[in-house]
Amino acid sequence: MKLARKLIVALCLAIFAAMAFQAWLRLRSQERFFAVDSARDLRATARAIASGTEAVWRSAGEGPAQRFVHDVNLLREEIELRWVWLDEERGAESPLPLDDAALANLRAGKEVSVVRDTDGDARRFLYWPLPIRDERPAAIEISESLDPERSFIRTSQWTIVLTAIAVSLACVSITAAIGVFFVGRPMRLLSEKARRVGAGDLSGPLHLRQRDEIGELAAEINAMCERLAAAQEQTARETEARIHAIEQLRHVDRLRTVGQLASGVAHELGTPLHVVAGHAGMIRSGELEPGEIASSAEVIAEQTGRMTTIIRQLLDFSRRTGRRLAAGRVSDVVSSTVDLLTPFAEKRGIALRVVDTANDASAAIDHNQMQQALTNLVVNAVQASEPGSDVVLDVARAVRTPPRGLEGETRDCVVITVSDQGSGIAPEDLGRVFEPFFTTKDVGDGTGLGLAVAWGIVREHGGWIDVTSEPGRGARFAIVLPLVAFAEQDPERSVA
Repeated sequence: MKLARKLIVALCLAIFAAMAFQAWLRLRSQERFFAVDSARDLRATARAIASGTEAVWRSAGEGPAQRFVHDVNLLREEIELRWVWLDEERGAESPLPLDDAALANLRAGKEVSVVRDTDGDARRFLYWPLPIRDERPAAIEISESLDPERSFIRTSQWTIVLTAIAVSLACVSITAAIGVFFVGRPMRLLSEKARRVGAGDLSGPLHLRQRDEIGELAAEINAMCERLAAAQEQTARETEARIHAIEQLRHVDRLRTVGQLASGVAHELGTPLHVVAGHAGMIRSGELEPGEIASSAEVIAEQTGRMTTIIRQLLDFSRRTGRRLAAGRVSDVVSSTVDLLTPFAEKRGIALRVVDTANDASAAIDHNQMQQALTNLVVNAVQASEPGSDVVLDVARAVRTPPRGLEGETRDCVVITVSDQGSGIAPEDLGRVFEPFFTTKDVGDGTGLGLAVAWGIVREHGGWIDVTSEPGRGARFAIVLPLVAFAEQDPERSVA
C-alpha cells in the first residue's frame, strides 16, 4: 500500500473512532439526562399529589382521599395513579408488586422507584408513602411509560450517528484530497525522479512548490543530480584524458621497444646491404656476363625485399592504431613477434624457441596490440636471460578460472606462455611487477612500463596475465585469453 493511502486510512480510522466515541458519550449523557429528568418530574408530581391527598384525608377522611387520587388519575393522561395499601397480603386481589426490602423502605417512609414491563410496555413506577400517623399505612403508585423517552433517544441516536457519518465523510474527503495533493503526488514525482536517476538520466529538475519535508527532499535530490551531473562530466573528461594518457604511454613503450630493437635491426640489415653492395659493384665493373648480371640483379632484388620486410615489420609495430578486435589465431601473433625480435635476441646471444601445441587456437584479439603485449614480455625475458640460454614461447589450450578481483566464470582459454632461464623475481616483488614504473632493472635498462602496458592490453581483451617465478630458476609469464572459435566471433569490430 502506498504512503498516501496508508495516511488516509490511518486518519480515517482515527476520525471514525473519535466520532464514534463522541457519539457514544452524547448518547450516554442523554440517557442519563432523561432518566434523571423523568425521575425528578415524577418525584415532583408524586410529592404534590401526596400532599393534596394527605390534606383531603385529614379534612374529609379516607374515602374522599382515594376519590381525589382517582380523579387526578383521570385528569393526567401521561401518568397513571393508584392508591395502594402497604399492609395487604401477597395473595390479595391487587398485590403490591414489590419485594420485602422495598416494602420495608416504604413502611419506613422512604420512596421506592422501579422500572418493569407491564403487558409489553416498559414503565417507571414511583411509590410515595402517605405520611398519615395512626392510620392504615398507604402509598401512592405513580407510573409513566418509557416509550416516548426511548423513542426520543432512538431519534437522537440516529441523528448523532448520521451527523457523525456526515462529519466523518467530510473529514475523509478532505484528508484524502490533502493526502493525494501533499503526499501522493509528490511521492509519485519523487519515485519517477529516482527511477530516472537510477537509469542515468539526471536531466529535468523536480519542481515541488510545497515548503515541507517532502519539498526539502525534492530540493536535495535536485542538488544531488546537479552534483552528479557535474561529477559525470568531470569523470568523462578525466576518463578521456586517462585513455589518451594510456595510449600515449603505450605508444611511448612501443617506441622504446623500437629503440631497443633498432640495433638488432641494423645488424640484421647489415648482411643484405653488404650482399647488395657486392653484387652492385660486380655489375658496375662490367666484368660479368649477361647471365651473371641477371643473377646478380635477382640477388639484389631478393635482399632488397628482405630489408623491406624487416623495416615494414618495425614500422607496423611502431605505428599507433585504434583497437580492432577480430577472431584470429594466437600462433600468428607469436610467429610475427618472434620474427620481429629474433635479431634483438640473437645480438644478446639468446635463442627464441616456439613450442606451438595449439596451432589452431584463436581468440578475439587486436593483432597489433597483442603483439605489443607479447613483445614486452619477450623483451623482458631476453633482458633477464644469460647469453646462451633459451626463451621459450608456448601456445596451449586450458580451462582457467579468473583470479580474485576479476569477474568471470571458469571457461576454455588459450594460454601464451613466455619462459626464461634468468635469475627470476624475488617473492616480495611478484605482487608489484605490473605496477607502472616499478622495475628491478638497472637505470637505463627499463622504465617500468612494459609489464603494466602488457597487463592493460590483455585486460582489455578480457584476459589476464599469470606470473610464477623461482629465484635462480627463471620466470614464467602466461597470457590467458578466452578461447573463441571463428564461427562465434563477428567478422570484425572496431573499438575506439
